[in-house]
Amino acid sequence: INKAFFMSFGPVEISGSSNNPVRISSSDGSAMGFTIIDAEERSLLKHVVFKGFNTLAYQGWNLTGAVSFYQSDVDIKNTSFLENNCEDALNIVRTTFIIDVCTIKNTQSDAFDGDFVDGIIKNSKFINLGNDAIDISGSDLKIENVQISTAGDKGLSAGEDSKMTVNNVKITNS
Repeated sequence: INKAFFMSFGPVEISGSSNNPVRISSSDGSAMGFTIIDAEERSLLKHVVFKGFNTLAYQGWNLTGAVSFYQSDVDIKNTSFLENNCEDALNIVRTTFIIDVCTIKNTQSDAFDGDFVDGIIKNSKFINLGNDAIDISGSDLKIENVQISTAGDKGLSAGEDSKMTVNNVKITNS
């Protein structure tokens, strides 16, 4: 609450379970994000729920993601990003990543935004989005077994010299 935020310049490991996920939320909707910058080792998010975040705007720092990984490799598994009120629910920049069995739901704008990334998104759902579901630039992305429902703009967007390999993706009401 009260515009709190989390920022780390090292890797994080957050591991809940299917019966007891780790919940990171902002009951007043003012939290300014969860940000990892320049971590030298790979981070892991497993069975985590991020809910009700905004984005970092603090002493000249202005980011776009409720959850952001900048130059910080990450594996995100069985994790949900819910009701975030910013430009990107999940923003990943200059990073390699795997997103597996994740849900991004009820976003103000984009669900996932990746810039200059190399990654995989699989077995995941994107539901009720204000803008694009998956938006990449300068990136190489593989997408497998993904459902996108009610994206306010594009289901998939690959611009600025990106390569997107898509297999078994269902897009409805977008």
